Amino acid sequence: MNSINSITNTKIGFGTYKIIDENQMLTAIIAASKNKYDFIDTAVVYENEHLVGNAIEHLRKNNMFIPIIQSKLWVTQYELDIIEEVKKSIEKLKVKAIDCYLLHRPHVDMTVNVKAWKGLIKAQKMGLIKEIGVSNFDRDQIELLYNETNVYPICNQIECSVTYYRPDRMFYNKQKNISIQGWRPMGDLNQTLNSSLINKMAKKYKVTKSQLLVSFTKTSGAIPIIKSVNPDRIKENKKMIKISNSDFEILEKKLNTHTPTTTYHNDSFANLSLNNNWYKTH
Repeated sequence: MNSINSITNTKIGFGTYKIIDENQMLTAIIAASKNKYDFIDTAVVYENEHLVGNAIEHLRKNNMFIPIIQSKLWVTQYELDIIEEVKKSIEKLKVKAIDCYLLHRPHVDMTVNVKAWKGLIKAQKMGLIKEIGVSNFDRDQIELLYNETNVYPICNQIECSVTYYRPDRMFYNKQKNISIQGWRPMGDLNQTLNSSLINKMAKKYKVTKSQLLVSFTKTSGAIPIIKSVNPDRIKENKKMIKISNSDFEILEKKLNTHTPTTTYHNDSFANLSLNNNWYKTH
């Protein structure tokens, strides 16, 4: 079983976005277990919690390392009975309690976000969830949750890569001791994989381009969440290195586009929350 006590102690997460084939999920999670990924990240909206649950059950039956299990509540559920929604995830994931559960992104109505946050707090007190956090929330939204409940999220999952790096968000979350998880650490693949600078830096550090990109997110202070269905890639991506401050600054200055990879290249969360399909990115 996993000896990690908290999501804040993790170094790398395995993402399951768009993995909807059962065999692929099982193969990928077995590889993530063998390579000691710290946590598995899923979400209600991914429609694969049950596949993650089946894979975790396989690990359990075979006495394999079981990472922390993290899932996320989708915005359309915020106005429903949160406790019942959490129980649905527990059933699909085949666990007694979810290690970490997040609000996936803000609702346009902050009163709805507060209601959902209070629901997660209640579920945590009931023992249904061990730790609670948010995803894609900005500073003012987090502060409002705290002002209404006196509870800060333990983590905030945001987009973080060499092509979209937001030091203001990094600073705020670190200041509040909120653990930062970085999704899409590979960045905009059209730019990163064709970048001569990435190629040059990868050679300098004697790593692959993928390893360098994941390492950028790690060096920034975020916990990378990286997805693959290829066992060799899953093993490769786990091997991160420390990028020097000077090289980090060069990469950020040359490659940071300040443009998110979400649909419409817009992460103004008030706008995103008006469209439930915003997460459907390339």
